[in-house]
Amino acid sequence: MQTIIDDIQSLNSSSDFKLMALGGLCILFMQIGFAVIEGRTQPDRKIFTIFCINLFTAILGNVLFMSYLLFYSPMSSAQISLANIPTWYWNIVVFHSFMALNISMLVSRVLPRDLASIHHFWIGLVISGVIFAFMERWVWGEVLLLRGYLGFIDFAGASVVHSTAAWIILAAYWVLGRRQLQEVNGQPSILNDSHLLSLGIATFILWLAWSSLNISMITGEYISIQKVVKHTFIAMISTVLAYMFLALLYQKRFDIEELMKAALGALIAISASCALVSGTVAMMIGGGAALIIHLLTPLVNRYIAVRSIGDIVVVHGMCGVWGTLALCGVDENLIAGANQARLMTQLFGVLTIFAWSFGVAYVLFRLLRYFVLAKRAIKNHVMRMR
Repeated sequence: MQTIIDDIQSLNSSSDFKLMALGGLCILFMQIGFAVIEGRTQPDRKIFTIFCINLFTAILGNVLFMSYLLFYSPMSSAQISLANIPTWYWNIVVFHSFMALNISMLVSRVLPRDLASIHHFWIGLVISGVIFAFMERWVWGEVLLLRGYLGFIDFAGASVVHSTAAWIILAAYWVLGRRQLQEVNGQPSILNDSHLLSLGIATFILWLAWSSLNISMITGEYISIQKVVKHTFIAMISTVLAYMFLALLYQKRFDIEELMKAALGALIAISASCALVSGTVAMMIGGGAALIIHLLTPLVNRYIAVRSIGDIVVVHGMCGVWGTLALCGVDENLIAGANQARLMTQLFGVLTIFAWSFGVAYVLFRLLRYFVLAKRAIKNHVMRMR
C-alpha cells in the first residue's frame, strides 16, 4: 500500500479539493456542451445515451484499475485498507475519470451510429480501464516505464489524452474502414454557422481552466494564472496569425473553419506546458501548430477518406505530439525534473504512446468487428430460415 501511496503522492500534493472538483465539473460541462451541440445534428438523439455510457465506463474503468493496483499488488492483506488512503487519492481517481471521459467521447463521435449501447460500453471500459489507465501511470508515475526510467514528461496530457484519442480513432478507421465511418461526413460540422463563435469561446475558457488545473495537479507546483493566461493567448494568437499568413501566401484566402482548427491545435499543444514555458517558446508552439495544420491536414486527408477523422488525427494527434516534443524548451528552473526532457526521450515517449494506444485499440476493434459481423450473419441466417 505504501508504495502505491508514495507513487500517487508524487503526482500531486495539492490539498485544494474545491479547485479539483471545479475543474472536474468544467470538464463535465464541456462534454455536455459538445453533446448538446452535436445532438442537434443527429436525428436519433443517441448522443446523450452515449455520453452517459462513457461517463459510467470512465469511472468504472478507473476504479477497476485502481482496485487492481491495490488488491493484486505484492502486498500483505494487512497492508490493504481503504482507511489508509488519503482523501486526495480519490480526487485523482475522479479527475482521471473525467480525462478518460474526454477520450471516450472523442472516439464515440466518429464511431458508426448503428453500434449498440453494449458496444459503446466495452469500448469505453477498455479505453478507461486499460489504454488510458496504464498510459497515465507510465507517464505520471515515478516508478514505471516512461517517466521513472527515461524521464519522459507530458505535464497536462497533450499526448496522454489528446494524442491517445487520435490514435484510437485511427485504429477504428483502419479496422472498420471507410464504409463504416463515412456517415460522419454527412453530419453538419459543430464548427459551422452560429456554433463557431460560441464553440471557440467555450473551448478556450474551458481548455484554459483544464490546462491550469492539470499542471497544478500533476506537478504539485504552484503556478501563475497570469502566465497561463498570457502564454495561452500568445500561443493561440500566434497560431491564428501564422495560419492566416500561410493561407494567404499559398492559397490567397483562408477558411474560417480551418482557422478554428488551427486555434484548437494550438490550445492542445500549449496545454502541455502553458505555465512552464517562456513567451517566446509559447509563440513557437503556436507557430508550429499553425504549420502542422496547414501542411499536414491536406496530406492526411489524401490517405484518410473521412475528413473528420483526418482532422482529429492532425489537430489532436499531431498537435499533441508537437506540444509534448516542445517541452524540451521548458526552462529548467521553472520546475523540478524539467531538465530531463530531451528530444530523443520525448520522441520515444510519444512513439510508445502511439504503439500502446493504437495496438490495444486495433485488437479491440478487430474483436468488435468480428462479433458484430458474426451477430449480423446469425441474424441474416435466422431471417432466411423463416
